[in-house]
Amino acid sequence: MSRRRGFTLIEVVIALLIGSILTSIALSSFGNARGGYAVRGARTTFASLHARTRAQAIEAGSRVLLFVDVAGDSAFIWNGQNIETIRFDEELKVDLRASDGNFRICMNARGFADSDCNSFTSTVKLQNTGSPRAGSASASMARAWSLWAAMTTLLNSWVVPSDRVT
Repeated sequence: MSRRRGFTLIEVVIALLIGSILTSIALSSFGNARGGYAVRGARTTFASLHARTRAQAIEAGSRVLLFVDVAGDSAFIWNGQNIETIRFDEELKVDLRASDGNFRICMNARGFADSDCNSFTSTVKLQNTGSPRAGSASASMARAWSLWAAMTTLLNSWVVPSDRVT
C-alpha cells in the first residue's frame, strides 16, 4: 500500500475559504479604523486652525476670523487676506455637516473670542466619507464626531467674562 502525501482538493478549498473569510473581516475592521482616524485627524486640524487664528490675532493686534464653509467642506483663516485653507473632504476625507450652514469664529487682538462677531448656533459634525462602503449599514453606524464640543471648549477657554475685562 502506498502513502499519498499532500492535501486533498477539499482540504485546500476549505483552507482558502476560511482564509478569505478572516481576510474580509480584517479588511472591514481596518476600513472602520481608518475612518475613525480620519475624523480624529480632522478634529485635530480644526483645533489647530482655531489655535492659529488666535495666534494670528495676537500677532497682528487685530481681529482675525476662522470661517467654516460647510457646503464646500472647507475652513479658512482670514485677516483681510486668506492665510490658510483646509479642504476637509479632499485632504482629510471627512464631510462637514451643519443645519445652519456656514459659520465663523472671531478672535480679537487679545486672543479672546469675540462673541459679538461669532455666528455659530448649531452643531457641526465631521463624518467619514472615505469608506468604500459608504451606503452600507456599517457606514451608517460610522462615528459622527461633534465639533460643537471642541468649539465650545476652545471658546470657553478664551472668552473672558465682561466683569473681568480691564
